[in-house]
Amino acid sequence: ADVECLGLQLFGSQRYRLQAIAKWAVLQGLFPSVQSYSETMMEEINLYAEAHSNLVHGITGAVPKITDYCLLQQMKDVKDSWDSFEAIAQLIYDGDPSATNVLGLDGSMWSAGIDPMFDMLTSALDSYVVGSGECTQVGDKAASRLELEAAIRSVGHLSELTQQMAKEYIFETMEIDSNLSVPLAEFEEYLTPLISGWSSLSLPAPVSQAVANRLLAVEDANNTWPEFKALLEATATTTLVDEARSE
Repeated sequence: ADVECLGLQLFGSQRYRLQAIAKWAVLQGLFPSVQSYSETMMEEINLYAEAHSNLVHGITGAVPKITDYCLLQQMKDVKDSWDSFEAIAQLIYDGDPSATNVLGLDGSMWSAGIDPMFDMLTSALDSYVVGSGECTQVGDKAASRLELEAAIRSVGHLSELTQQMAKEYIFETMEIDSNLSVPLAEFEEYLTPLISGWSSLSLPAPVSQAVANRLLAVEDANNTWPEFKALLEATATTTLVDEARSE
């Protein structure tokens, strides 16, 4: 129950942060010389992005990851809306607190008398509570051929990285020069957006529960990848320590 409550609290804080970011952006536009306004706005931006990732991918022992593919699609829509909102906020932070940008933030939050970002978050929250979402990648919004091809390429690259990590691990055990940290980091960089969807990379959210299950199995703490990853990281750390001692 505590775990579920923390997830609900994160959702609630997201709605508050959108309003807070808009408020600090307006203040920055009115008083550009007050640095604390832009700094506070950026803190809220970073907290929003972190919380969204934690909601989707979970926090071990604290927040369960989202496993329903329709809810993952809803969360991708939330992120797409956020990306446009954050881009304008970033312009203001970078020193362009113009009326156009400030109004752009306002327009992101209010359209035809409603707050579309708030509504998206509320809809996702409702789905989160019941444990299943409402699929949004349907009809005209269904994953395109381009997006599916991008996803297939990313999955193929994950397979290549798995082989590379195995090779690097063997080299480590044979005390041959190698570098495990690079493929380890790259593997997670490719896996994470496949699970959540990532518009800037032309990656859709999982198009079916079967696809979501397979991707989540790779990320799952009860599966082989985390164990393999822990083994590789331990080997790499031991090697670094040995190298430091030898110098």
